[in-house]
Amino acid sequence: MQQAKLPKSVQEIVDVIGRERALYLVGALPSYTAGAAGKKSKRISFSVPTLSRLRDDHHLVRILGRSDAERMCREFGGENLYPANLAEIYRQYRTKMMRLMVREQGLSVATVADTLDVSERTVRNTCAA
Repeated sequence: MQQAKLPKSVQEIVDVIGRERALYLVGALPSYTAGAAGKKSKRISFSVPTLSRLRDDHHLVRILGRSDAERMCREFGGENLYPANLAEIYRQYRTKMMRLMVREQGLSVATVADTLDVSERTVRNTCAA
């Protein structure tokens, strides 16, 4: 499966700690809902301490480990980062997986829905398209 192009806000992190670690970081960070009624979206933001202020109990160390957290501090120390939440990339991946699991692997709609934590209707609609 071809790797999806990442938004610039995430690619900047990828350039420092690698794709797998950056995606793991974005997925592990807490999100919040922002926006006016009808236009709400999940957002992610976090502050990166300077290297001298990085402590072992900091969330970057807990999520990434000391080495990658230090890389982040050297590159982004003192900044607030606002990476994209990658929801659209996950939706595209989930759609591909639903079709693969039902059409090529022959799994039942119920099994796929349970595995991907979506409704059976979502699986049926996706595979019918």
